[in-house]
Amino acid sequence: MPVEIVKSMKTSFKTIGSALALLSILAVAVAVDGFTFKRAPKEGEVIKYRIKADIALAGIEATFSGLNEEKVTKVEENGNYTVETKATETKLSVAGQEQDVPDQPATRSTYNPRGLLVAYQGADSGSGTWRMANLSGFYAPEAPVAVGAGWTFEQAADEKKETPAFKATFKVLAEEKVNNVDVVKVEGKVEETGSDAASITSIFWLDKKDWSPVKAEGDWKNVPLPGAPGPVNAKYTLVREG
Repeated sequence: MPVEIVKSMKTSFKTIGSALALLSILAVAVAVDGFTFKRAPKEGEVIKYRIKADIALAGIEATFSGLNEEKVTKVEENGNYTVETKATETKLSVAGQEQDVPDQPATRSTYNPRGLLVAYQGADSGSGTWRMANLSGFYAPEAPVAVGAGWTFEQAADEKKETPAFKATFKVLAEEKVNNVDVVKVEGKVEETGSDAASITSIFWLDKKDWSPVKAEGDWKNVPLPGAPGPVNAKYTLVREG
């Protein structure tokens, strides 16, 4: 598999990790009529995620794994916040042959209070990176959401970033316990519009204390991996460490 594609995989998983890490800086409150999400980022907060994905790319099947460290580096008065992502212990396995992936420079992603990426600093800042960030985002609701209910988030196309319009749909499935942690199980799907539309469908198990994901899993469909020769399908899992 070409080196540039391997590097792109690592960048893309940094993007996914950053988007999911946003959940770790949300505080959740339980109201009579459901769960209310409140942004509460704190500079210096760090969380780590173990990520694994089984990928189908141009007729090649591969397994990608690694550890993402997410750190909140800045919180602005308007509610925007910046997350620095470092990827380590990255490995790629193709046809049973495992190889280490060289470390790449950290990336910095700035999000608005609802979770939309508004600024990005990294090795690859092309349209594929912005599309991946949009697709892997968790977009907070504007009002309390009860179990069995849901919400949506829509974003128009951006000609400057070359990103299509997309719609995100979320539903609160249940309150559960995972590894002795009380969690809220949420289903989400983010789907682009257009003939070459990509989508990511996920299930999140979110810690009720701080709203960080205890684990998550999902599917990529027709995803634009930067540097890849074509769209990518994959199944991913994410587990919080520490």
